[in-house]
Amino acid sequence: MNAVESLFVRLGISAHYAAFADNNIDKIVHLRNLTEEELRTYIPDPQARSVLMTALERGSGAPAPATAAPPRYNDDNEPRPRQARRPEGGAAGERRPRPKRVCRDFFDQGCGYGAECRFSHDVDQHSAEGANQSNAPLNRETYKEEISVPWDSVKLLLGNKAEKLNRINYRCGTTNSRIEKPEAFHQTYSFELRGTPEGVKKAKIEIEQFVGITSAKQREARFQYANHELERNCLSVEYLCAANVKNQGGPFELSTSVLQRVARTFRFQHEPKVTQFWTLSSNGTDKDKFESLVPLVKQMKGVQAIIFAEPNRVEEMQKRSKQTAEALGVKNPQFVHRKMTKEERMAALEAFKKGEANEQGVLQRVLVTNNDYAKYARKVLIPYVQLVLHFSMPKTKELYLHQTNCTGRGNHEGISILFITHHDATTQKEWSSALDLKELTGRGFEEALRKVEYDTKENPLTSEKADPEPNWREAWEKEKVEKEKAKAAFKAEKAAAAAAAKQS
Repeated sequence: MNAVESLFVRLGISAHYAAFADNNIDKIVHLRNLTEEELRTYIPDPQARSVLMTALERGSGAPAPATAAPPRYNDDNEPRPRQARRPEGGAAGERRPRPKRVCRDFFDQGCGYGAECRFSHDVDQHSAEGANQSNAPLNRETYKEEISVPWDSVKLLLGNKAEKLNRINYRCGTTNSRIEKPEAFHQTYSFELRGTPEGVKKAKIEIEQFVGITSAKQREARFQYANHELERNCLSVEYLCAANVKNQGGPFELSTSVLQRVARTFRFQHEPKVTQFWTLSSNGTDKDKFESLVPLVKQMKGVQAIIFAEPNRVEEMQKRSKQTAEALGVKNPQFVHRKMTKEERMAALEAFKKGEANEQGVLQRVLVTNNDYAKYARKVLIPYVQLVLHFSMPKTKELYLHQTNCTGRGNHEGISILFITHHDATTQKEWSSALDLKELTGRGFEEALRKVEYDTKENPLTSEKADPEPNWREAWEKEKVEKEKAKAAFKAEKAAAAAAAKQS
């Protein structure tokens, strides 16, 4: 409880504290800096506002004494006499006992500490003081629900004297059970929320949003959809058609053309066939990763691959493109990152699509890029590759899946290799349980390589419609001319307006 809330409780006007808490007014000096108009906005009740203003002018939250103030003393007069504190019903010199705060577990049938609890279990005191400190109902028969929070996130709720948790409880009219540090390590920590069913539900939603549980559930839902996209899309269309049959002859029935337009918004493509591996890179450098790739590349007739890395790593690898070319056995690897112009990116993608034939007639192609291309590849047809290399650990399973699905398309087999460090071991174990992710071994790679096909001149696997289109330069030049015309027209219009303003 901060100074402002404590003052409001002592003055008996705690019902008006919510407006001050929402505006982060938690110090007495902040109250003194408020104008009378601002106080009127926060406290519409004139009587309560008058009580607060009187206390602020007096400098204390205690009631003003009925008698006149004693005379002041200075160094020239006799010293001020000492007066011992005299508690009610006690002798002079005895210290007045400090009243106990209401127990936070008051709503439980038993506190757990019982008579040894240092907080008050008195019902009358709770009615007098507890009601002013919380919006929770004053009875033991309340609705309870347990919530589990990641242990690392509990400190977010309890930071700054549990300010965030107290505000959530105040807004929702709830209370929570005591939160204590467990004796051993736990992945999650559970505690109870008490109040009305509506208030507990609202508080639970706010707590889950604050500690990141809601965003984690959303990421998992997106991953599950990406991992079973065809199945989910077919099921959605089936539900839509079943609902339309149910509404047949009614105002909510959809026509066949509308159903077809809705169905076209879904992607109905077979899930890629990819053999997924992971391998440990001890120091995480590009040199270490390329050294582990060299014996694998020697077993292949030709390399048709996409390397995914962080944007800054792509720029660094472009400066040392010779290292990439020598490790993968290609002549001109292509690089695409955000700092390149559109013309440069499209030219690199055109060279990547064209490839370079080796002595065995295999069209070798290598593209080094970031996750932007993986998202882009979900919407367009991309050149054939049989190998995807994750040089940087993707941030989520969903992004990893988007990158992996750049191979294994069109009913062809593909291979994906994820490079991890010791810091990624926990994440790798979690992903392996959700995906068919296996450790890279020589025998496992050989078995996967037997299923792989190669894009050759005699047996092309890359469609002419693959991105980029053959006429992309014409479209880009047309777009460039239109932009220059629009820019020139804007400048002319601006100059004419300035000339007209000058003449007037």
